[in-house]
Amino acid sequence: MEFFFTGKGRVVPDAIPGRAYRYEYYHQDHLGNTRVGYSDLNDDHAITNDEIIQESHYYPFGMTIAGMQTQQVGPEHKFKFQGQELQDDFGLNWYGFKWRNHDPSIARFFGVDPLAEKYVYNSVYAFQENKLGLGTELEGRELDFLPWLTAEVATNPDGPVAATAGFAMGVGKHVENSVEGIGNMVAHPIETLDNMSALANPLLNPEKYSQFAVSMGMAATEKINIMENGTAFEQGMVVGEAAAFVGEMILVSKGVGALTKGAEGAAVMSEVSESTTQTVFRVFGADARAEGFSWTPTNPTSIPNFRNVAGLPSGGASGATNSAEFMVTGQVKPTNIIQTRPALPLDGNVGGLPEYIIDPKNVTLTDFSVLKP
Repeated sequence: MEFFFTGKGRVVPDAIPGRAYRYEYYHQDHLGNTRVGYSDLNDDHAITNDEIIQESHYYPFGMTIAGMQTQQVGPEHKFKFQGQELQDDFGLNWYGFKWRNHDPSIARFFGVDPLAEKYVYNSVYAFQENKLGLGTELEGRELDFLPWLTAEVATNPDGPVAATAGFAMGVGKHVENSVEGIGNMVAHPIETLDNMSALANPLLNPEKYSQFAVSMGMAATEKINIMENGTAFEQGMVVGEAAAFVGEMILVSKGVGALTKGAEGAAVMSEVSESTTQTVFRVFGADARAEGFSWTPTNPTSIPNFRNVAGLPSGGASGATNSAEFMVTGQVKPTNIIQTRPALPLDGNVGGLPEYIIDPKNVTLTDFSVLKP
C-alpha cells in the first residue's frame, strides 16, 4: 500500500525506524485548490520549510504554473485543482470531475454538459460557466457559488463584492463574444470614443443609448432603470453583459460610473414608460411541448406565414415536427430573457422572426389557444 486518505490529507509508509507510517497534511485555498502539503519528516514535532513535501500553483483554469511546483518525497498527491484528481497517465494531464473530464490547457471540458438545456446561453463545453472566481465547478455540471459570496450578495446587494460578482456573471453570459468586442474597440478608436462620450450620460443621446440596450436583448428602459435604480449586483450584471457583447465593449465606460446610482435617469424614465413584464408567445404540438425555451414577442396569429418565418421544425433534416396546433401566451420580465435572435432557418423554413430564449419556469402563463391547422 502506497498511501490511504484521511480527512486532512493522507497516511504514507515511513522509512524512519520505529515508525511504520507518517501523516501528510494538505491545505486548500478558497477555491478548493490544493496548494501545499507538509509532513513531520524529521520526527521532531515541528514543521520547517524543508518538510514541505508538495507545493502547487495554478493558472485560472487549472493548468499548473511551470517552475513553481515541488514534489520532494513519496508518491505525488494528485487531488489538486479544485480538489479533483489529476489524470496524467499516458501524458493526458486532465482533471476527472464526476460527470466529465476537464483539460486545463484548453480551458474546456471534453464532454457535453449534461445540464446543457438548462443553460442554453452557455457553451456546452464551458468550464464553470466561464465565471471564474465566483465559485467552483460542481461535478462537471454547473457553477457552485462560493458560500461566503452568496451570503455577501444576499446581505449587501449594493456593496462592492456584489457589484464585482454581478459584473463577472454578466461577462460569463457572453464570454464567447468578448474577444471580438475588444477587437472592435481597438479597430475603431474614433467610433469608440464617440460612443463612449455619447453614452456617458443617457440624456446626451437617449436614442443611441436605447439602441445599445435593445441590441443586448433587453428593453432600453429596463436597462436604464437597472443602471439608475437597481442594486449594485444588478448593475454589475448589465455592465458585464455590455462588456462582453459583440461590439458593445464601449458600454464599460458608462457602466463603471453607473455602479454609483445617478439621478439623471429619472428624466429618461419620465419620457419613456414600460410595463415591468413583456408578452411572449409559444406555439407547440406534435414533438414540441408547451414548456420550451423558444418564444417570440410577435403574436403568431398576426402573421399569415408564421411557420415559415419562425423556422419551425417540419419533419425534415431536424427529425422533429412542431405542428403549431396550440399556443400559450405568457408574461416575462426582460431580465429573464436569456438571449434574443432571429429565428434560425430549419427544414426549408426561412426563419428570421424575432425569437427570445427564455427558461419556461420564468414565464407566467396567461392564456391558452387552439390554432387552426
